[in-house]
Amino acid sequence: MNIPFIKMQGIGNDFIVLSPFLGKLPEKKLTRHKLKLIANRHFGVGADQILIVKSCLSNEAEYEYEIINSDGGQVEQCGNGARCVMKFLSNISMLSGSHVTLKSKAGIVTARILDDLNICIQMTVPEFKTSDVGLKTELLERKKIGNHEIFSIRWRKKNIQFFPVSMGNPHAVITLDSIQSPEIKDIYDFINKIGIFESGINLGFFKVMDQKTIDLRVFERGCGETLACGSGACAAVVAGVAQNLLIKGEPVKVNLPGGSLSIFWSGGLNDKVFMSGPAEEVFRGTFQL
Repeated sequence: MNIPFIKMQGIGNDFIVLSPFLGKLPEKKLTRHKLKLIANRHFGVGADQILIVKSCLSNEAEYEYEIINSDGGQVEQCGNGARCVMKFLSNISMLSGSHVTLKSKAGIVTARILDDLNICIQMTVPEFKTSDVGLKTELLERKKIGNHEIFSIRWRKKNIQFFPVSMGNPHAVITLDSIQSPEIKDIYDFINKIGIFESGINLGFFKVMDQKTIDLRVFERGCGETLACGSGACAAVVAGVAQNLLIKGEPVKVNLPGGSLSIFWSGGLNDKVFMSGPAEEVFRGTFQL
């Protein structure tokens, strides 16, 4: 059976979009093993994640989407994926206007088309409780910064400080003087190995260039390092604003290996985060199921 798909990308974070809007989609046959194979860059189509887009079964939103990592596991949220879902719906003429509501496991976001390339996503309100990211604090030191806490753990005779925040999916953000250090991958492996996050973690490393600009690298659960991570960019700006490293209430430019995003957060505990950036269709095809 041939299954149609559309390949999408948002600043290098790439996706295979599956949908009954494209043709028959036998979801029961899309096992974790099969999804992992489809996402494999050598034996399948290849992507960081697979997005399954459908009409929303409830009246909470217009459309809903599932997010499956390249390891076959499902996750809660993906910022770049949300932009690609919006672009996908636009390209197949499923939109009646420039706004749409989208539901994922993390909740509801609102997407808005800015121009032919760029899309703005109103993300969820950041959450800061340790339970929101599944953080076990027994081995950690902590200190208070305003309304927020940062944590540290000993590694190679150094204290590694990180800021936990949920953007609908769990993130921890580390500020460094250089994000080109070969130690970054070792820190990521160490934090994953010691199991302080119950369900794993998306780990971001950022350098402050000025109060409105950061450079960022993100290692995602189930994917490893990706060229871009939209929710990771949101988490990094939230962490920067909360620690008074970045200006609040103005757009912050986030430079990732695959390109740049604009992130806006007013800094209030009930304020949502806005993410703007490009999303593009790469090609269309079918695979054998």
